[in-house]
Amino acid sequence: MKKRDRTLALLLMLAMALALLSGCGSMAQAPAAEAPMEAPSAEPAADAADLVLTNGTIQTMVSEDDTAEAVAVKNGEIVYVGTSEGVKDFIGEGTNVIDLAGKYVTPALLTATFTPPARI
Repeated sequence: MKKRDRTLALLLMLAMALALLSGCGSMAQAPAAEAPMEAPSAEPAADAADLVLTNGTIQTMVSEDDTAEAVAVKNGEIVYVGTSEGVKDFIGEGTNVIDLAGKYVTPALLTATFTPPARI
C-alpha cells in the first residue's frame, strides 16, 4: 500500500508541475553566470526525460518531511525522484530542464470545472 501511496503522491506532484508550466508564457533564462546542466557525454539515452525539474525542494507527500531535489517526467509519467545529481542521467538532447533555483514545489489536484456565478 505504501508504494501505491507514493505513486499517487508523485502523480499529484506531476499534475501540479505541468499546470504551473502550462500557465507560463515564457520561461526566464538562467543567469549567464550559471552554467547550464549538461547532458551525459554518451549519446542521448533511450530513457531521457521530456521534463526535468532540478535544484529545488520538492514535497513528495510520502510523509511530512519527505522531500527531493529533482524530478524527471517522460511521456506524462514520473520516472525519477531524487537528487539533482542523480537526475542528470535522465537529461537528453530534447529534455526541457527547469532550474528551480531553490524554489519549493508541492503537489496539487487541479480540476477543469466551471461554476457559474450566482444571481443575487
